[in-house]
Amino acid sequence: MKLKKTKPNRIKIMRYWQFAIILAIVATALYIYIRNQHIGQNKVFDVASHMDETVVTVDGVELTMTDMMFYITYEENQVEQKAKVYNPKDTNEYWNLHVNGKFVRLEAQDYIIEMAVHDEIFYTKAVEEELELSANDQEYLDAKKSDFWDDLDDEQYENLERLSITKEQLNEAMFRATLAQKYQEQLQEEGSSEYDFDDYNADGYAYEQILESEHTYSVNEELWDEVSIGNVTYTHGAEYNR
Repeated sequence: MKLKKTKPNRIKIMRYWQFAIILAIVATALYIYIRNQHIGQNKVFDVASHMDETVVTVDGVELTMTDMMFYITYEENQVEQKAKVYNPKDTNEYWNLHVNGKFVRLEAQDYIIEMAVHDEIFYTKAVEEELELSANDQEYLDAKKSDFWDDLDDEQYENLERLSITKEQLNEAMFRATLAQKYQEQLQEEGSSEYDFDDYNADGYAYEQILESEHTYSVNEELWDEVSIGNVTYTHGAEYNR
């Protein structure tokens, strides 16, 4: 008696691979979600005790957590305003959205670094070339400072005070950013006509070419990864960064 060879059940095999792929996707999404939630709500990170520690080093210049506070405060405020429109009752929902392959919270965290690096490079260049703010530049800076302070929420004011961040420190950061912008304007005027001002922004193509070819920076990821952006000058239902 001959035994018949049985053909593999292709449908079962296809279902198996479909299940395996779905499982891998779910596992990846879960990992990203946990990373975004900062390894769980029970982990408390005290930002106030790390204000003097280096977050990023740009061309050998160390920027501390205190130096980063203007960018953190500004970006948190910008995202929070969008979050209030998305869900006024629970703004944390917007912070945890996954858009274009990245969580809003982590995208904001990356952009804070990008802005700080950009302004440090261009500010240093401005100082080297002895650029100064004109009367018009000063008016622009004054308006910028006024808008910044008017836009802050009461909660942000309270948390800045708790973190011992002064108005003078943030105003100085805005001065440096404005001088950096003046260098950016000069760079655009003297550079290739194919690039406009925005191409030299922190996320602009022309700037990225300069950054890659002429400058270096490194992030203290061990420290920076501990910071839950969205919960420094705000608190979204968990005692992060306290």
